[in-house]
Amino acid sequence: MKTQLVEFVWVLILASITAAAVRRIRIPYTVALVLVGLLVSAFGLLHDVRITSELILLVFLPPLLFQAALELDIRGIGHALPVILLLAIPGVAVSAVLIGLPLARFTPVSLWPALLFGAFISATDPVAVVSVFRRLGAPPALTSIVEGESLFNDGTALVLSSLLLTTAATGHFDVRAGIVSFVWSVLAGAGVGVILGYVVSEATGLVDDPAIEITLSAALAFGSYVLADEIHASPAIAVVLAGIIYGNHGRATHVSSQSRQALDTVWDYVAFLANAALFTFIGLAVSLSALRQDLLWDLAAVAIVLVVRALIVYPLTLALHRISLIYGHLLFWGSLRGGVALAVALSLPATIPHHSLIVTMTFGVVLFTILVQGITIEPLAERLGVLRGTATPASATPAPEAPPTEDSPNPRAH
Repeated sequence: MKTQLVEFVWVLILASITAAAVRRIRIPYTVALVLVGLLVSAFGLLHDVRITSELILLVFLPPLLFQAALELDIRGIGHALPVILLLAIPGVAVSAVLIGLPLARFTPVSLWPALLFGAFISATDPVAVVSVFRRLGAPPALTSIVEGESLFNDGTALVLSSLLLTTAATGHFDVRAGIVSFVWSVLAGAGVGVILGYVVSEATGLVDDPAIEITLSAALAFGSYVLADEIHASPAIAVVLAGIIYGNHGRATHVSSQSRQALDTVWDYVAFLANAALFTFIGLAVSLSALRQDLLWDLAAVAIVLVVRALIVYPLTLALHRISLIYGHLLFWGSLRGGVALAVALSLPATIPHHSLIVTMTFGVVLFTILVQGITIEPLAERLGVLRGTATPASATPAPEAPPTEDSPNPRAH
């Protein structure tokens, strides 16, 4: 235990140095963290640090989801809400099928495990993308869509993955039970988040002490997750809704400006710490030898995921006049994968058919999206002319503009 604690401290030191140094170069800090993790892993410098599904789902995910939801202005995303919900709910379900079917056809993975892979790999993680957009002054409408989609599609992907996990293990799918379970998970998770969000918001109004208010917000973040999990609802949806309610009601109306500043500072730090550790862990956890061994299947998975993302985004972009085709390009290429996909892959029982191949393909897709798409999203955005000082695409629906915020390494990740 002591050795693991020492190596965890080294992870934090590496993450802090990397995040500070990356300000001088034009790549997202999360990409640099993964690269550092890969180098450390390749040279065998840290042996006892391991990333597990419990670490991601129970330690990293609740605060990351809550902090992002806390800053989400529900009024500001009203114009983009139809796009966000379509991408995050039916979009994830359709994506799971469109990824699973060709994966089962062209790789050794059988149908149900392939659909399971399609479900959890469809959860996007925009941490690097949002960081770039905020730093360079991308239109708030675009940033809201990217971040809003990822907040809500985490819950959908986790619920679908849970349903398909049993099916992949047994080979049998009960349609009626699956629909009932899905509806219960979503609605009950939303109910837990909304109720606890309002309760804690009102409780916050009874005190005027930053320490107590911060403690209540932390209890809300982890408490909503745990309670939803206990009643077999969606913990991710519960945390997101709790964060949105608290951020738009409790924090906005029941917290003094002094306490609000302290609250935001603490949650920004928590998000930075969780992101820094998570992306360093991702680099440490990747097995380069396994990736090389299954390189053909890894590349096939990457190609399928990219094609399906295009099939989801572009028809939606053309059908809805709320976003432009140029925004569609960035929604397609900015669809990074991260913590949620890894958490589900690492939690799969070894009895699942083609278990090791599914895990390896997950790492392959996550690594490609972070290192390739994460590095090239900024040049693409500049070329498309959507950053500060360039014209917003004419076909995009105007959104309420907010002053661009300076980049800080604290947007959420999964």
